[in-house]
Amino acid sequence: PVVWTFHIAPSAMLYQFHDLNATDIDLAFKFIIPAWVLDLYLGVAPGVTAAGDDHMFNVGLLGGVAFKLFSNLDMFVEARYKILIQGDSNIRVLHTSAGVLWHF
Repeated sequence: PVVWTFHIAPSAMLYQFHDLNATDIDLAFKFIIPAWVLDLYLGVAPGVTAAGDDHMFNVGLLGGVAFKLFSNLDMFVEARYKILIQGDSNIRVLHTSAGVLWHF
């Protein structure tokens, strides 16, 4: 983390997109809002998407919540809304994910 309430984090996501395997590589800028035992966060995530032979820039908004399981292990739920920029048209994608976060 840059400061406790602002994180810059790389992320990768693999998914199916119109019968193609797609990969997103993003750099997420997260602003964390501590709320009792939960950490709410909002952010932006610019990056690159590869789907088949196409490569597109993407920009997205993200929001989520995390809570502490153990001293250095958190559980999170997140939603990302992305716009894939492809020539004259834009493709909109919504992702939801959940998992664990390991803190160093």
